[in-house]
Amino acid sequence: MTDKDSKAMKAQKASEKATVKMHNDVTASLDQLEHPGTKAPKGSDVVKHKAVSATKSAAHGSGSKSKKKK
Repeated sequence: MTDKDSKAMKAQKASEKATVKMHNDVTASLDQLEHPGTKAPKGSDVVKHKAVSATKSAAHGSGSKSKKKK
């Protein structure tokens, strides 16, 4: 393995780690929006699943709910 390959692998690992951290932060934020006043357990797959489901539900229903009839 060359020095260039080593640097590329380190950069990729750092990028993946940052992506996971950002995902966890966003998940915690979404959970706080859903359930204010409660603290979500860190790293919980259930919390991640709920946040993804809530995001999909909100995105799916947002078009019809935000339009007003005149």
